Amino acid sequence: MKRAGELRTEDIFKGDIPFCHFEYIEKMGNELMAALEGEKYLVGLDKAAFVDRG
Repeated sequence: MKRAGELRTEDIFKGDIPFCHFEYIEKMGNELMAALEGEKYLVGLDKAAFVDRG
């Protein structure tokens, strides 16, 4: 079992649905954080705008 903050080295599923392939976790995480940075981490976004962006 991996601890918090450690990247996993195997694929995991919830039922038949896979989570992100372990080899892509770091890359995808970096892309998500860059996108959030570009949106100023959603700071100041009102509730309606937050809900609409989903």
